[in-house]
Amino acid sequence: MTDIAKLTGVSQSTVSLVLNNASGAKFSDATRDKVLLATHELGYRM
Repeated sequence: MTDIAKLTGVSQSTVSLVLNNASGAKFSDATRDKVLLATHELGYRM
């Protein structure tokens, strides 16, 4: 999560919320897309 957070410029908490598909989390669709794209680019599997 640290690598993804650094690449995207968001907090590790935000990365965790996105990757865990947390309901009620407050972030934009653009942030979600950015985190998921970075996850793919870095070769992580979900």
